[in-house]
Amino acid sequence: DIADGRYTGKVIEIDGGIMNVEMAGNTVIVVFAYRRGDFGDEGIRVTMLPEFAEAAKRINPFKPVTIKGLCTGYNGQDVIMENGSIIGKQQ
Repeated sequence: DIADGRYTGKVIEIDGGIMNVEMAGNTVIVVFAYRRGDFGDEGIRVTMLPEFAEAAKRINPFKPVTIKGLCTGYNGQDVIMENGSIIGKQQ
């Protein structure tokens, strides 16, 4: 509850290793997973801007990456971010 009020509606940056990249139609979603839940990976899901979609598909999950986006809240399983962009180059 505290984090929801503090971060929802704000542009934030997160960094670390991703678990996977999901596709929903033409939409690319980067997943930072922190645990396995009843319905799959739970953590942070970032819907990427179209201009970063191809780069997101090429993210190496074994190297940290920084992604910036608009935090739109928590759905009971995941923190949801939209309009994601990759900051800098993956190291």
